Amino acid sequence: MAVIGDGKSTFKELILTNDRAKRYIDILAEIHQDKLHSIPTKGQKIKLTAIGNHSKGTQFICGGHLITKKLEQTFDQLSNSIDGWYYGRIDIKYNTFEELENGSNFKILEINGILSEPTHIYDSETYTYLQALKAIRTHWESLFQVATINNKQYNVPYKSSKKFIQEMFELRAYTKKIKNLSNEYQKI
Repeated sequence: MAVIGDGKSTFKELILTNDRAKRYIDILAEIHQDKLHSIPTKGQKIKLTAIGNHSKGTQFICGGHLITKKLEQTFDQLSNSIDGWYYGRIDIKYNTFEELENGSNFKILEINGILSEPTHIYDSETYTYLQALKAIRTHWESLFQVATINNKQYNVPYKSSKKFIQEMFELRAYTKKIKNLSNEYQKI
């Protein structure tokens, strides 16, 4: 999400006139508190957030129509290089689709395992609520198939409910710790 200066309006005014950005004024005002009253030059593009996140106004768009055999090969190669990782979502940043398709000049932001959700369901222009639910069901069916194959072919044991719940609490504590560290880092 970004705003473009008009040479007259303050940074805060630009945020408030942007239909999406104004919904996140509280968090954006905190992030950009040092420049809210500055006046960006005409045509100057200012990113409001650096990382895709629902809470910071990122718009998720389904790119399913961009999937090609070449892109699948690139991601198969990437996935096969991650030991023990069979299913999930990789969040990436890239410059051009051609570079991404060829497996060059892109950055992995996050590798998400089975607890990740398919973010294309948040594209409200493409997905209805019922279609999103169907996509989540398909996601869980795929997870079941991967777990079954891993158990039968590779002797990977199923996780007990107790262990799963324990790991959820550990993940929650770790996430809280990272969030606190992030908040401390932003104060510096």
